[in-house]
Amino acid sequence: MGSRSLSTTEKYTLTYLVQHRDQVVNLTIEKLAENAHVSPATIIRALKKKGYSGYSEYKNLVKHQSVKQHSHFSDEINEVINKNLEEVTKTIEYLSADTIEEAVKAIHKSQRLFIFATGTSISVANYLTRKFQLSDKYWYGNPFFDKIYKVSFLLSCYPIALDSEPPRL
Repeated sequence: MGSRSLSTTEKYTLTYLVQHRDQVVNLTIEKLAENAHVSPATIIRALKKKGYSGYSEYKNLVKHQSVKQHSHFSDEINEVINKNLEEVTKTIEYLSADTIEEAVKAIHKSQRLFIFATGTSISVANYLTRKFQLSDKYWYGNPFFDKIYKVSFLLSCYPIALDSEPPRL
């Protein structure tokens, strides 16, 4: 994905595209830009910064990523599947190569790793803890957020949170 930083308008545009996937599939870039109250050039610029060649590529990708309604699943299950797909897509859209690279360098440089989580981020923390067990670093994983107060020698802290769960540090 693109590594250049996004302007506020470009972030808004990408959020709009993710939240209005049905419009992306059915509308021209001009009509979508009008609905989002941005210019077609802003849409193209934001998509290019995220690594797409343009609106056509993004539109085709969205079209092919759409989850089909499976007749053997209930409407509730299909809704959960679609919601999970939307969350994964949002996560991918918001990834920044610079941020990931910075985090990887900080982890590589560190001697100790402490992994804490709360809420729905606990599964991510558990996954990271299992992966870091294979490293040669001292690590500590705990899904209970209150334990972080006992760690008084943290030099750097990189919270991982869902958009709906702002970091509480």
